[in-house]
Order: sequence, then structure tokens, then C-alpha cells
Amino acid sequence: LLPTALEARHAARAAVARARPTAALARPTGGFWQPPGRESDARGADGIQFSTSLTNMGLGISSTGSVRIDAPVAVVWGLVTDYERHPQLIPNILSTRVRRGPRGVELDQVGLLSNKLQLKCEMRLAVAEEALRSLRLQRLSGHGFLDFQAAYYFQSPTPESCLLTYEVKAFPCPVFPMPIVEGKIRKEVPRMLDAVRTAAHDAHRGGPPAAP
Repeated sequence: LLPTALEARHAARAAVARARPTAALARPTGGFWQPPGRESDARGADGIQFSTSLTNMGLGISSTGSVRIDAPVAVVWGLVTDYERHPQLIPNILSTRVRRGPRGVELDQVGLLSNKLQLKCEMRLAVAEEALRSLRLQRLSGHGFLDFQAAYYFQSPTPESCLLTYEVKAFPCPVFPMPIVEGKIRKEVPRMLDAVRTAAHDAHRGGPPAAP
């Protein structure tokens, strides 16, 4: 979708802000997120490490989350790169259409920002894979975000475990208020990591993970 005049002006402001060597507006909300029905020990061994902050004069947002999964990297990689399955795996993805061509893999995704307000974003994302190590997504076009970059990183602490890290940097369109976007990211990134962990356990163990 072509950006509106308002989005174009906001994009220009965002580009100027990105060019400035300004520090992030620190509004960290880090800590261990606990999935419903689970409790972590003092070290947060069953928790998801997560933090987010506003950047570039409050026009952008940056977020990082990580989780250790008791399944090999290959299992987790296979789930995350099963793009057709993203609507079943990632809670806020409504639909995904996969395009494979000379430019590589591209995804047409529709995501839900606010169920109450029925705010949705539509983006075409370029996919860059480094097998079993990283997966990067970059906005090419769409509506909802002027810029969107996300990345998954896969590490193998042991042959039977995976440390999955997810990073996202985004500049929402002005029609999507930052508090809504920030709240959605704070809610959905931990949910997504927990969903991947559960699916990986199911795939590797043949059932849900045992209660701690």
C-alpha cells in the first residue's frame, strides 16, 4: 500500500531522527516474563528475558527477548522458518503468504495491533536466512510501520538445547499511537517466544514440557 501524505511526513521525521546520534529514551521494562500458570525460581530459569525502550526522540521502539529451549537448534529453526505456519505459531499474526522468487523469500503478513480497535498492519517482508544461526526480516512495503526490522538468533548452549533471541526495531505510522504499539510489543514478544518454546518441546519430546 502507498503511504499517505501524513505517513510520508512522519517517515521524513523518522529518517532525520535516525540520522541524529541521540541516545535511546530509556524506558526499560525488562525482567523475566512468566507464562500463565508457571512460576520461576529466583534465577528466572523458566522465565523469558525481555526488555523494550523508545528510541530516536520517541518515534521508534526497540525490543529484545530471549528464551532457552530444551530442544536442538535444528528443531527450533525448522519451526521459525516454517513461514506458512506463522499464523498458528505466532499469536498476533493473522495471515502469511509466502513468495519465493529470484529475489529470495518474501512474506506478505497481516498482523493485529489492537483487537479492541481492530487495528491491523500489513507488510511485505524480505527474508534473509543464515542457516541455523540467524533469520532477519526487513520491511519492503506495507501499511502500519514506516520501518520494521526483526531478527531471530539461534545459539546452542548444548547439543540438546537452543537459546533463541528475538530483536525488533520499528517506527510505527502516526495513525498507530506509540502507546498501543509499545503495549502490543511488550505483550506479544514474550507470548511468541513462549509459543515457540512450547511447540519445540512438543516437536522434540512428543508432548508438552513437564511442569517445573
